[in-house]
Amino acid sequence: MKSKVFAILLAAVLLLSACSFPSSNSPDAASLVQTAAASTVSAQLTESALLVPTATETPLPTATSEATETPSVTNTAFPTTSSGGSGGGGVNPTCDSMAFVTDVTIPDGTDLAPGATFTKTWRIRNSGTCSWSTSYSVVFSSGAAMGGPATQPLTATIAPNSTLDISVNLTAPSTPGTHTGYWMLRNASGQTFGSFYVIIDVVGSGGTGGTGTTFIASQVGQVNASTGSGAAPQAGANGGNSVQAFALFDLSSIPNGSTITQVTVDFTKFDTISDPFAASMGCLKAIPGSYFPLDISDYSASTSGADIEWCSFTALSTASVSEAVKTRAQAALGGSKMLEYRIAFGSLAGHDTLVRFLNNGLKLIITYTEP
Repeated sequence: MKSKVFAILLAAVLLLSACSFPSSNSPDAASLVQTAAASTVSAQLTESALLVPTATETPLPTATSEATETPSVTNTAFPTTSSGGSGGGGVNPTCDSMAFVTDVTIPDGTDLAPGATFTKTWRIRNSGTCSWSTSYSVVFSSGAAMGGPATQPLTATIAPNSTLDISVNLTAPSTPGTHTGYWMLRNASGQTFGSFYVIIDVVGSGGTGGTGTTFIASQVGQVNASTGSGAAPQAGANGGNSVQAFALFDLSSIPNGSTITQVTVDFTKFDTISDPFAASMGCLKAIPGSYFPLDISDYSASTSGADIEWCSFTALSTASVSEAVKTRAQAALGGSKMLEYRIAFGSLAGHDTLVRFLNNGLKLIITYTEP
């Protein structure tokens, strides 16, 4: 581009030199030529300037603000509830708290006759930091009151980590079925805490009056036709050998001269191997006698004169009132006060199936009036 501009200037100079002869008639012509040449050069320079790109200012990047850190989510702690039962209006669970230890009497599910009187005893532990004084009390909370007191004061001061046996006198409801009563402790400020309960099964019909007592068989066993006596009360056939169960009930706690008004037979706690009632073995019978101590000769005792029999699962699974057993128990009160039964099927030939009575599963609920 510079070479082109220089050539134009040189041509203009030569032209001016050639035209420099004297002439009085055309001085303006030379001026016109010079002017034209200058205009041409100016135009070329202007064009060259336009062809050279001008530097444009590149804007600096604007500062972008740094991303702010999103705050992490924190877990909100939920309010916790105190242990040891209801706070009963703001009780301090650190100070007043209890722990259940055991049922001293009347375990859960004990069978009782309608209207039977009994004493329920719980063993509990003071698991708080405050001593329980005689200003504390046992109070009925909900469920079946069973004739118990609405409130009953503690009779001693119980230091932290010490145990206490609490007893209340109750009466079984007249309605058959399962009944549950809930009890709590109440502190000197009237706030309740802790929770413990009694559960009983009322069996048989009501209206008999008197005191009801559950008698669990004090001795049980079996006699196998081939191997002799054993400890587990089982009836049926085992490995091809016939087996009979035996139970002894000690009625000595019933006062002399008492009158038995009702007996409910509860042999409902059992399991089976195979189905003895579908094996054409006949009915399961309870035959009274004198059997203990057991030996193999007891197996051959007569199966006649049964006081009660069960011919189906449904019958054996249901506690029932028995007039025959009541008569037998009344007679026993005038003698040894021992009531013994052999429990056997009518026929066992060719079968291999058992009824196995479970621990403490043979019971008599006896209602009586004292003289």
